[in-house]
Amino acid sequence: MKILLLILVILSLAFPAFAHSALDITLPPLAPEESIAVNNFKLWVDEEDWELGIMTQFPGFSYEIRQCTDSNPSYYGVMYDLDLKIDAGWIPAGNYDFVLDISLSNSNWSLIYQSENEQMFYPGSPGFLLEAGDESIELTPNKWYLLGNNFFVYWNENLVISSNIKVIEEQNYVSTKNSETNNSKLEWLNGFFNAEVGESLEVVLNFERTSVDDSLVIELSSGFLNLGSWFLDGEPISPLEEGNFLIFNIPQSEPLKSKLEGKILATLAFDRGELYLKAVWLEDSALLIGRVEGGWFDKQGVVIVETTEHGVPSPSRRFLLSNNKIGYTDREGRLELHLPEGLHRLVCLDSQIDVIWVNVTSSPVTVIPIELGPVIKKENFFVSDLFIQNGVVSWRYHGSTDLQINEIKMDEESFKLKGDYQGAFWTIEGDKAVEWRLEYHYPFSESVTLGNWNWVNASGTWHGRFQGEGLGVNTTIKKGQQPRFGILYENSGWRLRTDFRSFTVTYKARDLIYGVGLSNTRKITGWIQADKPVKAKLALSENLIFSIKWSERATSELSVKDLDNWKVTGEFLGVRSGLQFEIRNEENNFRPSLRGFYVLTGDRVALTSALALKVTHGVTIWEGSNHFRLPVNSSLSLNVGMITQFNGRNLDYDLEMGIDIKPFSWAISSLTWRKSTGFKWGIGLSFVQF
Repeated sequence: MKILLLILVILSLAFPAFAHSALDITLPPLAPEESIAVNNFKLWVDEEDWELGIMTQFPGFSYEIRQCTDSNPSYYGVMYDLDLKIDAGWIPAGNYDFVLDISLSNSNWSLIYQSENEQMFYPGSPGFLLEAGDESIELTPNKWYLLGNNFFVYWNENLVISSNIKVIEEQNYVSTKNSETNNSKLEWLNGFFNAEVGESLEVVLNFERTSVDDSLVIELSSGFLNLGSWFLDGEPISPLEEGNFLIFNIPQSEPLKSKLEGKILATLAFDRGELYLKAVWLEDSALLIGRVEGGWFDKQGVVIVETTEHGVPSPSRRFLLSNNKIGYTDREGRLELHLPEGLHRLVCLDSQIDVIWVNVTSSPVTVIPIELGPVIKKENFFVSDLFIQNGVVSWRYHGSTDLQINEIKMDEESFKLKGDYQGAFWTIEGDKAVEWRLEYHYPFSESVTLGNWNWVNASGTWHGRFQGEGLGVNTTIKKGQQPRFGILYENSGWRLRTDFRSFTVTYKARDLIYGVGLSNTRKITGWIQADKPVKAKLALSENLIFSIKWSERATSELSVKDLDNWKVTGEFLGVRSGLQFEIRNEENNFRPSLRGFYVLTGDRVALTSALALKVTHGVTIWEGSNHFRLPVNSSLSLNVGMITQFNGRNLDYDLEMGIDIKPFSWAISSLTWRKSTGFKWGIGLSFVQF
């Protein structure tokens, strides 16, 4: 029995509520009676007198918070480790979306989320300032920010964190604001921005007019389009548009402060690491920098492993992933992964096949068909991996023992060691400046069973669970905090679920489920749901939502707020093809979008074609991809690909060519040339013992 858990973390303050932001965390399949912890969060507060609340309608959820033992004493405030825990013993098999409401009172606070490849910062209060290089950016509360390599975060001029907490190593997210000449006569009032493809941005430029006529020039980098709505001190003004340049004729005036306002559209560009608007007025210039995201090909590559046994899909096969976690194939024998470009190793733990190599290219989708043969369970094993990619060396060890080496990674600039042993997590890091950090966490836990109650003490916090006939109760008790409770009651088709901040009641009659819920933000939602022959749901709260799940891989939904604000979405995923669409109308801005892919495989060639298209503000934006994988023999294959983009103004393309060599089942080497990034190479060695 396998469960794929997707936690949607929505952060808010209740009464009054702040704007919501979301962060998706994908957990591996989880069998009942197992537990899993997410240890990637840190909570910063400015004082110790505060109260934290995390509530959810899922009764198997709990959390643990403890003060960091390795916090830098020069930092202001207090840093805590926040662990989210899931106990699958509370729920039947299935797919679930969980909403966690996080509230914190009596303090200024922020959240830090750190994965293997990136770190994100969420200011829960005003007053935060980000410094990167010579520039400063005021951070808006209740919004996620992606941090770069060199940064300092301040709260009211007090240093909170800096880049000695490890952040992104492979990408440079520049955070820059304003003038190149530090002259207040020319200044962008916008801070560093992070926009999505198809989003319009309102920009404001302050400058000082002179007693002579002159031209103010704004240069738009590739990835931006002029939407044509510009105002000078409230009066319409039309620029002369020459390529990427907007030229404004500014009439003479007595020296005074003027304001130029306008709208631009974020579109596609191959280089999205540092997009900009550059204003030039007289001898001054000012630069506004940000990122544009949301293009389909911005995402990590989707790798679909299709497993068969004598041509029949093979479900519930275990795979040891490249991050040393376990993945399971679904009922159709498919395992879907999201992996960055480069070499990756998979090991099947339920067949004679050992190492499976994956080279993720710029293609948005990679399909790997594998004939596994009969099931052979492998319980005692160890896997040792060595990767050298573009000068970066990394080594990992994973086995059926208590010791795991999750990563040893080093290059010319840094060294990093991550591992765990019997539940203790440890990390050793160092860089070229001889700044070293050791992080060690050993969770203390004990369990007690009293009748139908099961109690677990995890580092001083007691988590209790009562399981009776039709009744389930969970509670969390920690010294200095109010106890928290959750109740689940089921009887004769009725189901009641509450955590004393939110309340849900459902009733099942034949094939229909009727429900009503009250959230902690005082929002009431009512719904009717049908499970046969298709799953359909009609819900009414602030929006009217009608959703249909035609099958495991086909869904559609209609959401209506009013006649001028509505959205229709749909998704279909077949064996070798996929299609997603969205039609959105927001205040008379009609925005249809479509993306799909098709994979054709044969004995001598594999072709993957993909297309993403969006129409917004009357501008059509699209990007297409065609990638060929040509196996020359069992040890050699060629990769050829091209991505084409049209950003509403220019047509651009990117070429990719590469070669993969697999002289042995446990070894691979690759060399790839890409027009936009140049050459990349990699070597992978994996030694497996069962």
